[in-house]
Amino acid sequence: MGEQKLLKRNTRLRFSNRDGGQREFVIGDVLGTGGSCIVYDGYYVNNAGKKSTVRIKECYPHKLHLSRLESGELEVADAEKREFDFYKDRIRKSFDVANELHEAAGLTNSTSN
Repeated sequence: MGEQKLLKRNTRLRFSNRDGGQREFVIGDVLGTGGSCIVYDGYYVNNAGKKSTVRIKECYPHKLHLSRLESGELEVADAEKREFDFYKDRIRKSFDVANELHEAAGLTNSTSN
């Protein structure tokens, strides 16, 4: 098991969406670390030029031997890629379930972001 190496404050991440658009996010403070991920405070600048705050969850399973490259990317050993992909899939599925609950019409409960 390796020690989790956090992304540096003000690290810029660029993500593409399914429609081919891109958005840049900026890393802020670390909110917490767990067995499978690190959660950061962050923000992006929306189309109106206003900062919108977000939580950024990085898949970083504590039990795997990961290293962080100078670029900020995680390097996964070939022997652990399958297990790393399993953790990524789990995080994506939990995100999808949370979004479905949040967007479901007719629910009287509130789900926080």
